[in-house]
Amino acid sequence: MKLIKRSAIALLILLLLLFIMIKDVQQGQKHYTETHPAWETPVYNGNISLYKKGQTLFSALFQDIKEAKSSIYLHFYILRNDALTKRLFSLLKEKASQGLNVYLSVDLIGGHELTRESIEQLKKSDVKISFSRKISAAHPFYSAHHRNHRRIAVIDSSIGYIGGFNVGEEYLGYEKKLGKWHDYHIRITGEGINTLEKQFLLDWR
Repeated sequence: MKLIKRSAIALLILLLLLFIMIKDVQQGQKHYTETHPAWETPVYNGNISLYKKGQTLFSALFQDIKEAKSSIYLHFYILRNDALTKRLFSLLKEKASQGLNVYLSVDLIGGHELTRESIEQLKKSDVKISFSRKISAAHPFYSAHHRNHRRIAVIDSSIGYIGGFNVGEEYLGYEKKLGKWHDYHIRITGEGINTLEKQFLLDWR
C-alpha cells in the first residue's frame, strides 16, 4: 500500500513538473515572439564565394580578419577550446590591440568549453565578448533550449560570412568519429552586408 502511495505521489510530482515546463516554454516563446518580431529582408545583388571545406573557409576568414581596418563582428554557435579557436583568438587580440572594434559572441551552451583564462585574456586585449541566450530566470526551461545557432561574421561592414561551420577542429576533418565534415558557408561582398550586421547587433543587444 505504501509503495502504491509513493508511486502515486511521484507520478503527480512528475506531471506537475511537466505541466510547469510546458507552460514555461509556451510563455517564453510568446514573450520572445513579442519582443523579437520577424522581419523580412529584400533581395540583394552581391558577390558570393561558396565554401564546402573547413580548411578553405577558415583560410579565407582568417585572412579577411588579418586585413580588417575598422571592425570585426563574429558570432558562432560553437567555439571549441582547441588549436583552431586559439588561432582565431590570437588574431582577434592582435586586431583589438591595433584599435579595431572587435566583438565576439558565442552561444552560452555552444561556448561551454571556453576557459575563464581565455575569456579574461580576450577582455584584457579589448576584445568585447558576450555569451548569447543566457538562461532567463523568468523562463528557465524555454531559455535553456532556445539556442542561437547563427554563424555570422561581418568585417569592416563590407565583408560577410554566413553558413553552417562552427569553430572547431572537427570542422577541419580531424575528428575520427565524425570523419570528414561536409557543410556550406558563403562569403558575401556587395549588397546585403548591412542586414548581417544588423542581425549581429540585434543579437548582441
